[in-house]
Amino acid sequence: MRVIELPASLDFQTLDALLAKVVGAGGEKVMFDGRHLRWVGPNGMVGLLAAGSVAQDRSGEAPILELGAAGDVKSYLGRMGFFQAADGIFGAGTAFPRRPSGPSDVLLEITPITTNSDVHEVVDRVQKRAGAILSKTLGYPPTSVVQFSVILSEVCQNILEHADAPVLNTYSMPEFRRLLDGFGEVRIVPERFPVPSRLHKGWKGALYNGLFVGMFNAIPRSLVRRFGGHLMAFGRT
Repeated sequence: MRVIELPASLDFQTLDALLAKVVGAGGEKVMFDGRHLRWVGPNGMVGLLAAGSVAQDRSGEAPILELGAAGDVKSYLGRMGFFQAADGIFGAGTAFPRRPSGPSDVLLEITPITTNSDVHEVVDRVQKRAGAILSKTLGYPPTSVVQFSVILSEVCQNILEHADAPVLNTYSMPEFRRLLDGFGEVRIVPERFPVPSRLHKGWKGALYNGLFVGMFNAIPRSLVRRFGGHLMAFGRT
């Protein structure tokens, strides 16, 4: 069995080294020794799950994850839904604490994305949790919380609104310009024109679709065009 010691801090800075050790284990069964783990970030959690999956695929046996007595680490892992996600990845010998009762207070737990509806659910959950953090923890007034929710949804909506399309590609201005190299003359115009959205329901839908969209489109285009999320091109050969 190959024993791989987890670093004291597992995050984006130490994740590559961990994955390299997993690859170096070849087909040996792996035990992840986390007794000295004192901090793990969200990307470190997802990376550890990925490392466990790779170790299982390469050896054919579920790896073992051993954690130390650091209560803060286990508590955070539990609140983030790590142990629920790890079920089926790490095998016998791994002691999973019981899932904490009550709702989690983190912005977003580890969430598998398998369908388009999962993406919509993530955005909705982040909106609700972010609103609660802004109002209850940071003391922001309700008007500011609503504004944040609208802006967050506006930032996310382009991808979600077109996610059911057969093909969805996003381009920066330089990338878009390179696609048009075949034209002799090209003029690219960024546009920002929010449209009524399917993502919002209830009072949020009424506020966004009925008030925000109408008010935004009443602003002269010359003032908002430079913030565009859509790119239009006019070309001549």
